[in-house]
Amino acid sequence: MLTSFGRTLRRVADRLFPPAAPTGGPAILMYHRIAEESFDPWGLAVSSANCTEQVRWLTTNRTVLGLAEFARSHGARTLPDDAVAITFDDGYASVIEAAAPVLEQFNVPATVFIPAELIEHGDAFWWDELERIVLDHPGSSLNVHGVVKLGDRSSEDVRWRPGADPQTPRQRAFLSIWERLKLLSPKALDEAMSRLKEQAGATKAIPRSHRLLTSEELRGRPPLLDVGSHALSHPSLPALSGPEKAHQIRASIAQCEAVSGTRPTTFAYPFGDIDRESLELVRDAGFECACTTQHSFVTRRTDPFSMPRLAVPNCGATGLASLLGTP
Repeated sequence: MLTSFGRTLRRVADRLFPPAAPTGGPAILMYHRIAEESFDPWGLAVSSANCTEQVRWLTTNRTVLGLAEFARSHGARTLPDDAVAITFDDGYASVIEAAAPVLEQFNVPATVFIPAELIEHGDAFWWDELERIVLDHPGSSLNVHGVVKLGDRSSEDVRWRPGADPQTPRQRAFLSIWERLKLLSPKALDEAMSRLKEQAGATKAIPRSHRLLTSEELRGRPPLLDVGSHALSHPSLPALSGPEKAHQIRASIAQCEAVSGTRPTTFAYPFGDIDRESLELVRDAGFECACTTQHSFVTRRTDPFSMPRLAVPNCGATGLASLLGTP
């Protein structure tokens, strides 16, 4: 029987790596980081070599559109069956450092969804900080809404394959604390992370691959890279009150424009978490479309404000072709 930790990770794994491919058709691809990593339970990293191979394959085998154009064509019922849009969630710096040169090389558009408040403040994502806290802490436990036992440190702690269950005590502790923090409000999350940092003391620096984009990088980005909103600070929107949801969505428009120089027209729900109120707030805020993390192709019945995406695994062109239903 799976523990609560295992159930959480299995839900994510099933979403990112479903047992069977959908039926085919137009698709929105979802990337996060362009990097090679050993600790990657959510499958967020695609290597630079694989990214290049994938984009090269897309340019010769699919019609690649910018996300806004993809959404408009979907609404007009003119979307080609082989249409693909490329998106990057979270605003990691590797989008500029590693992905942008590939996009320019093959003249391919893409959208990066940013948490504008985090970028303005130069913050890292809490889960990336949590990784360092849990793996580096010399103590045997941490207290965050209750005591979490960490167990001894191991060289295996940093090896966590995408979609796999946690194998070491520290990996299980990471997932347990992640579960406790994910649904907190931004204020409560900041307080919890401050307490964790106090307990942990000094930790290793966040890896370069986990750094977020800066405002300067966003303003100097290539024209092929559009900027969309990932809310202000990437909270799980359904866990927030109505006014908190509205603030995260509406205020993100001006904040995105302030840090990137461009007013966003597209939105991605943080963690892919969505409820009816959030959808209506995004639509009423004036966005053209919004993306979830539901693993599916786009169909004629797809709501433009709950558009599914295919999470791209760390594979070459053959794997991407299989994901897209190409023999």
